[in-house]
Amino acid sequence: MMRGTLAMLTAVALVGSVRADAKSYFSETEKDFGVTALGPVLVHYFPIKNKTNSVVQIGQPRIQCGCVGVLLMKATLQPGETTYMVASMMTAKIPTTQIGIPKSVTVNVPFLSPVLEEVTTKVTVLARPDMVWSTTDGLALGTVAEGKTATGSMKITLYGNDKWEISKTEGTGKYIKAEAKAISRTTSETTYEITATVDASCPAGSWMSEVFITTNATGVARMRIPLAVVVAIPISANPGALDLGSVGVGSENTRDVLLTGLQPFRVLDATTGDAGITAKPQTEGSKNQHTVKVTVKPTKAGTIARELNIKTDSKEMPTLKLAITATVK
Repeated sequence: MMRGTLAMLTAVALVGSVRADAKSYFSETEKDFGVTALGPVLVHYFPIKNKTNSVVQIGQPRIQCGCVGVLLMKATLQPGETTYMVASMMTAKIPTTQIGIPKSVTVNVPFLSPVLEEVTTKVTVLARPDMVWSTTDGLALGTVAEGKTATGSMKITLYGNDKWEISKTEGTGKYIKAEAKAISRTTSETTYEITATVDASCPAGSWMSEVFITTNATGVARMRIPLAVVVAIPISANPGALDLGSVGVGSENTRDVLLTGLQPFRVLDATTGDAGITAKPQTEGSKNQHTVKVTVKPTKAGTIARELNIKTDSKEMPTLKLAITATVK
């Protein structure tokens, strides 16, 4: 009897320790957006990492208020895999009675395996009815070519305060510079223009950052403005490298390379420097997308390791280079 009780207690202890680990999948469980105007949609990505040796299955999150939307980017995680829960605070949908005071919304995330457990997350915001942003998504700078600067601006109006001053404007990260300029001031309102610039040295990627302003208004000592920008390669190639696999002597193997540009461009030439490998553009004229057909027809066995050089009329990217590999049998 004692042995059975001990086994039962041990099993309970093990389950408890596994259940306690579910919260550790999150590097954070709370996000405070701080003070904002009434209207913007504020977005935060909660990372979720499977820290077990088992497959983790996540159920549909339950939301406490319709002013928050949640998107789970992936529901099944392999050991060591990471996904994100995207929480969007829609300030325009905050109930009227809760405007002007801190609003916290709970999002419960159920884990279905390896054990049943629910982790509670929370987003908080204080939406002011006396403030207006000119955009609902803050500083959205869109897409810019790698190596180029990106600049965007928005306006913030505070009503009922003709003495409103922004004393400090700062961007997070070394690639962002921001400034604020008063553009309108009357007895009933003050409007500032916030401008942010992303440096040309910012690497390619989809970036989400923040600009913070410091002001003299009561309750708005410091306010966060979200910033988003996509830094893209001027012309991307898919695939980025050509592995033609195994090819027999005298036989042919063909692959297409799709080129996509941020702006229309022309393909001027495509060469490999190898008589056994030909590259021929399949499209003409100035377009955002082109196809280059690569054909290998080897005459002897061995390993092929060549480079495909594609010349374009793009000033940002006049040349693309792709590796070509194959095994000839």
